[in-house]
Amino acid sequence: MSSLLDIDPQEFLSGLGRRPLWVSHHLVGHPLLSLKALGGLADSMRPERIERQRTDLDLVLPGGGNSRGGVESPGDLVRGIETSNSWVVLWNVENDPRYKALLDEILDPIAALLGDREGGMCRREAFIFVSSAASITPVHFDPEHNFLLQIDGVKQMHIGQFATATKGQRELERYYSGGHRNIEHMPEEADVFGLEPGRGVYVPSHAPHWVTNEGLACVSLSITFHTREILRRGNLHIINYHLRRLGLSPSPPDRSKVVDAVKLAIHRVARTARNLRKRIAESRRP
Repeated sequence: MSSLLDIDPQEFLSGLGRRPLWVSHHLVGHPLLSLKALGGLADSMRPERIERQRTDLDLVLPGGGNSRGGVESPGDLVRGIETSNSWVVLWNVENDPRYKALLDEILDPIAALLGDREGGMCRREAFIFVSSAASITPVHFDPEHNFLLQIDGVKQMHIGQFATATKGQRELERYYSGGHRNIEHMPEEADVFGLEPGRGVYVPSHAPHWVTNEGLACVSLSITFHTREILRRGNLHIINYHLRRLGLSPSPPDRSKVVDAVKLAIHRVARTARNLRKRIAESRRP
C-alpha cells in the first residue's frame, strides 16, 4: 500500500466499516515518535489538546474521566511516562506540520484505494497515546475509521459490537447529540488484538472497544479519517435523537432514502435558523 502501512487492499475494502483487520507498519523508530520528540510536541501544544487519565480507570466509565486541559508540565509527563501512572492523549497532532506530513504519507494511499466509496475520505486526524504500564482505556467507540498503530510496548485491543441494533442506535444518537463516546455496557463478545511494535489494527467506525496494557509503557499512533457517509449518518442520528425526545420512534439511517432526505432537509433548515439567530444576537451586542 505505501512505504509506511501494509494492508491487504481487498480485505480492507470488503471489511470497511464492518469488521476489524490486522495491519502492519514501518514506523518503529521513527524520529517523530520517540518519547523525547513527543515530549517536545506536548510542550508546544495548546492545553486543551492534551488529556491525562490515571491508569486504573474502570472498564465501564460512561461519563469519562478527566476532561482535556489542566495538565502541568505535559512534556515532562510524556518523557517520564514509565513512572507517572498515567495515560496521555495528544489530540490532533496534525496541527503540527511535521505530523500532518506523516499523517498524509500514511493516508494518501488509503484515500486512493478508497476512491469515492462512502463519498470519499475527509477530515483526517491523528492522535498519539502514551501510556504507563497497567493502563486501562474504558469501553467506548469512535466515529471515525481508525488505524491504531503500535510504536512501543505491548497492549491488547478488544473490539466488539453492540448487543443489539437498538442499543447501538440509542448510543449513536446520544453521542452525536453531545454525549460522551464512552458507553454504558461491555460488549458480550470481542476479538482481541495483541499489539506489539510494528503491528496495528483497523477499527471500524462506531465499533465498541477498550484497551489494556500490562508490563510496559506504550506509545501508539492513531490515524483516523471520516467519510462523507459517516457525516451524513451523524446528522441523521442528531435528528433521530430530537425526534425520540418528542415521543416518536424514528427509523435508523438507511432504512428509507426518502425519509432520510426529509430528515436531512430538516437538519439543514434547523442549522440555518440556529446560525441566523447567532448572527443576530452577535450584531446586537454593544
